Amino acid sequence: MSYKKDYKKKVGYARFTRSEKKIKIPNKYFDNYAKQVDSLVSIQQDALLSIGPIGTIESIVWFLSQKKLTPAVVKKAIKKFGGKIPGIGTIYSLINYVYTYDKAVKAFNRIPGKAYWYK
Repeated sequence: MSYKKDYKKKVGYARFTRSEKKIKIPNKYFDNYAKQVDSLVSIQQDALLSIGPIGTIESIVWFLSQKKLTPAVVKKAIKKFGGKIPGIGTIYSLINYVYTYDKAVKAFNRIPGKAYWYK
């Protein structure tokens, strides 16, 4: 996820995976998406300080997203990644990251216009 603003052309570019949307700015939907992306970056930076490589959070998010969330899956995730996650603060960061990621996806989908593939 990322975004770019071109103030000269008054255009914003929102990217999600391999999709991009181009929109005239200012636009409240684009601004909301940008805010969510900035929040994700902030959460990643905070997590980096507390648990080391951000790949750990991304691994956990990927692991949990591939399965239906059940107590058994959560228990397996804790077993698999538990040694790499110190403390309640990091668990809060993980939950906050997943929640903010979901909000960012929804914000991207609300941006008017059709998404196109970018190189």
